[in-house]
Amino acid sequence: MADYMFPLTYKAGLNRDDTTFQPEYCNDGQWIRFNEGKVKKIGGVISPGKLGTYNYERVKSVTLLPNNDADKINVYLASEQKIFTFWVNQDFTNKSEVTQIKSFAPSSARMFQAVVVIDDNVKKILFLETYNAQNIAQTAKCKLYQVNIANNAITEVQQTSFNNQISGGMCYAAPHLFLYGENGYIQYSKAGNPLNFREQDGAGSQIISNDKVIYAAPIRGGSNSPSLLFWTLSKVVRLTNTSEGEQVELQRDVISNSSSILSSRAVAEYDGLFFWIGTDRFFVYNGVVQEMVNNSSINYFFDNLDINHRQLVFSVINPRFGEIWWFYPEKGQDEYNVKNTRALIYNKRENSWYDTALSRDCGIFSGDFGFMATYGYSFQGDNLNKYLWKHEVGEKEIAGDEINASIMSSVTTPFISQAAFNAQNPMNGIDRFLELRRIEPDFVMNDKAKEIQVRINTKRYAQSALTSSDPITFTGETERIDTREQGRAMSLTFSSEHDFRMGNIMLQLASGDGN
Repeated sequence: MADYMFPLTYKAGLNRDDTTFQPEYCNDGQWIRFNEGKVKKIGGVISPGKLGTYNYERVKSVTLLPNNDADKINVYLASEQKIFTFWVNQDFTNKSEVTQIKSFAPSSARMFQAVVVIDDNVKKILFLETYNAQNIAQTAKCKLYQVNIANNAITEVQQTSFNNQISGGMCYAAPHLFLYGENGYIQYSKAGNPLNFREQDGAGSQIISNDKVIYAAPIRGGSNSPSLLFWTLSKVVRLTNTSEGEQVELQRDVISNSSSILSSRAVAEYDGLFFWIGTDRFFVYNGVVQEMVNNSSINYFFDNLDINHRQLVFSVINPRFGEIWWFYPEKGQDEYNVKNTRALIYNKRENSWYDTALSRDCGIFSGDFGFMATYGYSFQGDNLNKYLWKHEVGEKEIAGDEINASIMSSVTTPFISQAAFNAQNPMNGIDRFLELRRIEPDFVMNDKAKEIQVRINTKRYAQSALTSSDPITFTGETERIDTREQGRAMSLTFSSEHDFRMGNIMLQLASGDGN
């Protein structure tokens, strides 16, 4: 039979829930994304280097703020044992010495949330210390600290200032600070004075549910502010200010009575939409609460998630590529050293899901500086030192003088088989081996002289063991790869340590030997 030319086609996303014997989605991938429907390597990461004696901290909160020097960024990190700060320059190649603001007795139950507020025209960072890292429903009373950004002086806010039911978190919806916790209790400050919760001064409180409030975020609410969404263990509640005067009057609307929330850090806001993970599915709020459809990895995620450490899960957005990342712990780890080991990624523009192995404690997208930053381990297998990473920088992993290494990316295509699927007429439905005679690469690369590898994977039947060829090395300048590999079903695995974007790859196929 004559040779036929076929485009290598696939849908955006990684298939994790179906069997690998399918013709539509890529079957596997590491450190890749989908951009305009095509596979693209995720960019590199850079860090200013180790943080000295702070390298081992399990950090729960990271805040990035402008410095008086336009080239510098002030960094505030809150871990299980310390609050500390330093500055980095904009390109993350240099940093200052670390300054400790406050230390605490070690506790794996400790969580921190940080917000920046304006208090009597003074900018401050507030750190709320809670104890729900191991139990999201924990009701131990929190502690609140204020840090003056001008001199990093820290003061504990007197606990008599707020209700003893505050155990969930805080949200700043200017000019009010909201605190929340058990039994659906919320409390809000006087306008313009986020640490004044005296009702006689214009502060207030309200019961919005019969279960613990886990998270809150401000939303657009028209001319009257504030308007907020609150997530409880089982509900989503919207509060809207209906007062036109100085005194706040909050109208309560239950948006959903049948939702859930996996972690107090699992909510991501993206262009006014809110995305989060529940205890058994994915949700989005766009004026109403709706389930997000994930037909490719929902079972993979929940089957492998270590639900006993759900509070490790956190989200961070990467708007440049239309992504929301959720970092989470997988099952099977040492119970005394559980950490996030993988990131599940939803691409809003592509409406696709994919994932990658990566260990991070926390992260943030900085609107001030326009990049995503995370804190955690290197790709190089060092489980001792952690770093603050700036994402989408070059193609390597660089950390001061300690690390300058490549990041390997790979993707495995769907299967093609003239006996089953994907091989178009007149070859479709023929019970014979498929012979791959030529690959015509089409790759966009920063340096076309850099190398890519391809392995040809074959199996006889859906249940058969997979056999892979030796790697074939080519460059971005290679016009064609001639081969004579045969298999009843076939897929390709492309890998490279260099930046690349796959284009319209063509395959020359022929009918091979009998089955």
